[in-house]
Amino acid sequence: ISKLDVNGDIIVSNGPWIDIKAFGATPNDSTDDTTAIQNAINSMVAGSTLLIPAGIYRITSLDYAPPDKTTLISYGILRVLQSDLNHVTIGSPTVAHSYYRISGLVIDANAVAPDWTVNPNETCVRIVNVTDSEIHINSVSNCTRNVLLTGMNGNGSYYNELHLGRL
Repeated sequence: ISKLDVNGDIIVSNGPWIDIKAFGATPNDSTDDTTAIQNAINSMVAGSTLLIPAGIYRITSLDYAPPDKTTLISYGILRVLQSDLNHVTIGSPTVAHSYYRISGLVIDANAVAPDWTVNPNETCVRIVNVTDSEIHINSVSNCTRNVLLTGMNGNGSYYNELHLGRL
């Protein structure tokens, strides 16, 4: 199955396409879609593609750590509901992940005003222990720290292609 990602590149998926709306996410900028989106992420298998359709989805925090060789294509906006340490974590602090392809990620923490005195380590996108991956972040706004790339527990984040848009 082939589709175009938000950059116009052809994506070939060897596994299933997973639409977050099938898990109950609603692009209406009013309901908390954290659980629906996290359940969609958790259902991914190697080779699958997660689709975030156009619209605004409200979240608290998400952990994107599916099996290796997965794709996320986003046409929507993830709007943060509350201040948290990490709004979107790509990878895992305990397990190294490889061959992620992420396209079109847009995160807006406008719903919570960043305050260095309350949470000086707030991060919109935290990429941890991810290797050999291609990540396109189109926009991150209104966070204390926009993007953090790190490795932990003897693992690292290396050989990645990271494209940053408006930060």
